[in-house]
Amino acid sequence: MLVVGCRQHEEARLLYEVMQSDGLKPTIDVYTALVSAYGQSGQLDKAFSAVAEMKPISECKPDVYAYSVLLICCIKLHFTYNTVIDGNGKAKMLEEMENTLTDMIESGSSAPDLFTFNSITAAYGSSGQQDKMEKWHAEFLLIGLRPDIKTFNILIRSYEKAGERLFSPSIVTRNLIIETFGKADDIETVEEYLSKTKHLRIKTNTITYCSLVSVYSKAGHIMKVDSNLRQVENSDIILDTPFSNCVVRAYG
Repeated sequence: MLVVGCRQHEEARLLYEVMQSDGLKPTIDVYTALVSAYGQSGQLDKAFSAVAEMKPISECKPDVYAYSVLLICCIKLHFTYNTVIDGNGKAKMLEEMENTLTDMIESGSSAPDLFTFNSITAAYGSSGQQDKMEKWHAEFLLIGLRPDIKTFNILIRSYEKAGERLFSPSIVTRNLIIETFGKADDIETVEEYLSKTKHLRIKTNTITYCSLVSVYSKAGHIMKVDSNLRQVENSDIILDTPFSNCVVRAYG
């Protein structure tokens, strides 16, 4: 167990192989110790392989304790990734932060979660790198993560700090800003950015109007919802299912 405690997984594996070569049959405790050694060293693929080795052996089938060891290792590794990502972000070590995020994703054993989402968003937002912030925002949405109120507060602070100086406006940027301030019930800012969008002749799309319909319906401004629908009808915007669902919810 001392070898396991020192996280020397290769030495643990060597001892396991020596036992077998000496004709000694590993017990469930030996296998569980091997699982722990791999897990604590971040070698989760090998930890899972060790559990798989246990299953065909009747006297060594993994029990609740073995699975608990594996589960704890998974949680610790995930926590470690998030801690390093958050720490690097706060220290403005953005390259190191992104490298750790890449390692996390490629590990296959620890997926980004909402904490990761918010740490990355805050790091790039506070550094004035709204392009990178938006890139990762989109990436996280694609893997199924959804922002919470903390995410939107981070975005609001980022855009307020950046103003219009640090990034070139696009419809993606504008839609994200409108959605962000809409979630915060800041209709005045939503309309301000919508006006700027039109002034800059940036073409709006169904995502823009879906956000507006949601904001106005939530605030009880049905007349403004009607007005936005007329604007869409008089434009060349092609309506899609998400927009139609948004309208149904507004009038429902």
